[in-house]
Amino acid sequence: MILALFLGLGMRASGRAATAGNTLLEPASARSAGLADALSAASADLDAMDANPASLAGLAGTHISFQYQRGLSDDAFGSIHLGRSMGGLTLGLSAGAFDAGDAVIFDGISERSVKAQKDWMASLSGAGRLGRSAMGVSVKYLSSDIAETAFASAIAADLGIQVSMGRFSLGAAAQNIGEELKYVERSHPLPRLARAGGAYHWGNTLRGAGLYADARYRFEESDVVPAAGVELLRAPLALRVGYQFSARVDTLTAGAGVQFGRLRLDYAFGMASEFDDRHRVSFSAAFGGEERP
Repeated sequence: MILALFLGLGMRASGRAATAGNTLLEPASARSAGLADALSAASADLDAMDANPASLAGLAGTHISFQYQRGLSDDAFGSIHLGRSMGGLTLGLSAGAFDAGDAVIFDGISERSVKAQKDWMASLSGAGRLGRSAMGVSVKYLSSDIAETAFASAIAADLGIQVSMGRFSLGAAAQNIGEELKYVERSHPLPRLARAGGAYHWGNTLRGAGLYADARYRFEESDVVPAAGVELLRAPLALRVGYQFSARVDTLTAGAGVQFGRLRLDYAFGMASEFDDRHRVSFSAAFGGEERP
């Protein structure tokens, strides 16, 4: 039983503690995943909402996206994100669910099949602009069920800021600051991050490119994880590649997108090792405001 709990938890070991609630680290879309989620400086961008809540500021009209991701180990994740401009304020909503697949546990007498881990989360975000600067905040709720035996929940918050300078922008955010997840009698901290990055765009929405760079400091691990991504646009196609540098396992990502007016279909592939490949698909739509790729 104890072994099954720890296998299902998906915790990250560190010198001080083991983090739980890593579902909070999932990218917002296949586009963000294809760019190694290096989007803390991406502005007016729903795809960057989970990297920096300030990215919602300046979003025109209403944007919505759905995504689904599946890994080789039979795990799956799905989410929906919504952003809507309301005058000088942009509001964001999201909900997501993670399923780690089936597992068999033995209590010393009999064995039974259970869900190794099931998480669901929801968030409410708000962002606004003040001159060239943007600020945003997200409040999150996470509920986690390990092997249908141990349950925990937590509330956390993200705070973010961005500064735009023409085609170049800077962004920074503090993420997952809040309660610990307590399974049975043991508490585990959330994966708290401090991240900062830059973004540069050239060309236009039909033919152009974007360069994104990001560095994330993980409090519990006491390390820095750099990431970078490049997006090439040639309407109606977009090609993306990203790389995340980690002391544990480096991750190469790649993806593509197709634009149909205000509708967009994206795909991303992430490879951390030969045993951990992840495929992600998302669909996005925009209503009102100006079109963007």
